[in-house]
Amino acid sequence: MSSIPSLRSGSESILVETILRKIAHLAEYVILTFLIWRLFFVRFKFSLSKSYWLALGISLLYSIGDEIHQSFVDDRAGKVFDVLVDLLGILIGFLFIKIAYYLFYSKKQHDTA
Repeated sequence: MSSIPSLRSGSESILVETILRKIAHLAEYVILTFLIWRLFFVRFKFSLSKSYWLALGISLLYSIGDEIHQSFVDDRAGKVFDVLVDLLGILIGFLFIKIAYYLFYSKKQHDTA
């Protein structure tokens, strides 16, 4: 969607429009980070810390790449602020990872010991 020029939500207020966009950015990166972490930790059986670092790196690189891409699209601009919003989403994603690990994976290790 970053290649679509001038996306509008239909809201008449620019403030509401901006807030909705930032919340969407944040939510996208919460989900992306969680899914990347889960891919490496569950599917490929990487260590917990390696999976964290890979999720952080891939999500952050994707965010930066998306903003660079937007700088080439008419009526769009790549913004450092959006990368920071995405980074906040990544960090919130880590909170969800901690919760998921505690609820689903740490108990399994205790049960098998």
